[in-house]
Amino acid sequence: MNFSKVLLAASLATASTFAAATPITGIISLTGSVINDTDSSILSFENVQTGPANTGTYFGLDQISATMGDISYAPYSAASDTLWSFVDGTNEYTFELGSLSGNADQSAITGNGILTATGYDDTEGYWEYSSQVGNTFSAGAVPVPEPGTLALLGLGLAGLGMSRLKRANAA
Repeated sequence: MNFSKVLLAASLATASTFAAATPITGIISLTGSVINDTDSSILSFENVQTGPANTGTYFGLDQISATMGDISYAPYSAASDTLWSFVDGTNEYTFELGSLSGNADQSAITGNGILTATGYDDTEGYWEYSSQVGNTFSAGAVPVPEPGTLALLGLGLAGLGMSRLKRANAA
């Protein structure tokens, strides 16, 4: 077997491992009680659990107890980097907060960060809170194109080009 075939096989094997990456998809809803301590400008969340309208990676994760960190709103910030987390069996799900913003009356708060889940790639996501719809919180993945798919396509086209070049040199 010549060097170019070994190189092509190694490249395809490497690219296929990138394509096997599994990002987090879908939306998860969380419900619970919110306590607004206006003296210290902090929102605390109690009795938090996963809601019934979950999709994608979170489908079927209903009524699981979750922990949620406090949020300060003067200015907006979280008490810790992990905004919320929960465990289902051996799988752990978290949202690591990157940024947070909201309106003056704390009725709507949004944030960006990283969703993590056991067995999945860390995925860029968002978090939303609304007191106008009965204290609901939701989080979802930001759709990102899969680079492994593009790499496989590129390698396939390169392989076709090398094959055509080899035929032309043989003739």
